[in-house]
Amino acid sequence: MPPLLILAVGVVLIVWLIVFLRFNAFLALLFAALTVSFLAGIPDSAEGDWSICITRVAEVLGTFVGKVGIIIAMGAIIGNTMMLSGAADRIVLAICRVFGDKRVPVALFSSGFVLSIPVFYDATLFLLIPLARSVYRRIGKNYLLYLTAIGAGATITHVLVPPTPGPLLIAEMLRVPLGTMLLVALMVGILMSPVAIAISYFVNWYLPNPSLIEEEEGYDAEPARQVDDARQFDDARGIRKLPSLWLSLVPLLLPVFLIAARSITDECLKERVRPDGESIVRHDAGPSLLHAARDEAKAASRPETDGWPAWKRAMDVLGNAQLALLLGAAVSMGILLTRPGMTFVLMQEKVEQALLGAAMIVLITAAGGAFGKMLELANVGGAIAELFRNEEGRLSGSMLIIMSFVIAALIKTAQGSSTTAMSTTAGIVASMGLLKETLDFNVAYLAVAIGCGSIVVGWMNDSGFWAFCRMGRISETDAMKTWTVQLGLMGVTGVLIVLVLSRVFPLL
Repeated sequence: MPPLLILAVGVVLIVWLIVFLRFNAFLALLFAALTVSFLAGIPDSAEGDWSICITRVAEVLGTFVGKVGIIIAMGAIIGNTMMLSGAADRIVLAICRVFGDKRVPVALFSSGFVLSIPVFYDATLFLLIPLARSVYRRIGKNYLLYLTAIGAGATITHVLVPPTPGPLLIAEMLRVPLGTMLLVALMVGILMSPVAIAISYFVNWYLPNPSLIEEEEGYDAEPARQVDDARQFDDARGIRKLPSLWLSLVPLLLPVFLIAARSITDECLKERVRPDGESIVRHDAGPSLLHAARDEAKAASRPETDGWPAWKRAMDVLGNAQLALLLGAAVSMGILLTRPGMTFVLMQEKVEQALLGAAMIVLITAAGGAFGKMLELANVGGAIAELFRNEEGRLSGSMLIIMSFVIAALIKTAQGSSTTAMSTTAGIVASMGLLKETLDFNVAYLAVAIGCGSIVVGWMNDSGFWAFCRMGRISETDAMKTWTVQLGLMGVTGVLIVLVLSRVFPLL
């Protein structure tokens, strides 16, 4: 079967299972991966044993669980324990104090932007929307401005910045070093921020008085909190002191610092020469997803680290994403354990709840990776790549970025899940076997373009859309007029920024 037809069958199957049969995203991606695996056929060495089509899906799925499972689990622990300990509240209060009452929308946007890195998207809305309602009750206007500012900030980092699951999977599938992914994603996210805030002002002007619905009993996970000062607040558990700001920031900043430090160290030493005259190259150099034969050749050429400085070997360990997130989770659990009334047993119960929530995300992410690998085996990427090659044999960068954005946007609009859209699109792009020799820009820009596409658009098939409506207590009609439009404009803005940066700083 032609590779592009196999691609069409796989994508249509995912959308049909999720949209029409209401399948769980993990099962839909798994069935699609198995289907593509069978359509790709078996090698001659299999001697007619079609069971290999099943085992290779299972093996790849297990490999991806190993690669992203710890990171996602630790990220869930960090986010959950930061909320329970008050560390997240402390960060929000600090941001609000920096910007002041006159710049509340910027403060709320910044809070959503920062908190959505360690905290899941829905949890960020649960945390911040009560604050928006409190400000609205005091001021009496601009409710939609506050609401969309929170959603915009949380959305940008949710779809662009690891260790959130979608960006993490894209980075893994496209072989983008995590430090590079963080740098490019934060650059694009920060440049998107003024435009996103301006769009919030626009939709607030367009619909200054949205119709608010009555509070649905039992929907809010936590009651609205009234902040007394920077150290105490009143919530369902009573008055208690918040952790210090610097301590609250450690679980968030420590992993970022360690991962970034490792990437910087790698860049500094990637051209270092061994005593025998051979150039030392990072074992993770070249952020591309290669075919199995290339992976084996690359693994065989990995350098020994004996000649590297001790601090380089230390950073290789401490800057490993799994360990960096594990250290952040340990600090976050320690902060929670110091809170009044918190016991070790109770803390473990809260951690277990966080891990249960992360389990499905890990499965969906791994299934998306398996689907992408099966597309690679079916040579889908090679067929797509030929459509974008110029006379010199290089791939047209701008067209690849636009293609990645459009595919992610179409899948997101069709089935609603940003994570599924990112994993499916990343699988398609990764199957092209992109090499830095065939691209005229860093492949991290493709990864971020996929994230931007997964913003477009959120409507009634998107769980995030319903979370925004129900927690914000606005009608679906008003949300379609404002929030859906804002997401579309933000996604287009993001990909335009990616196109510009890929030309200004192509080999970042």
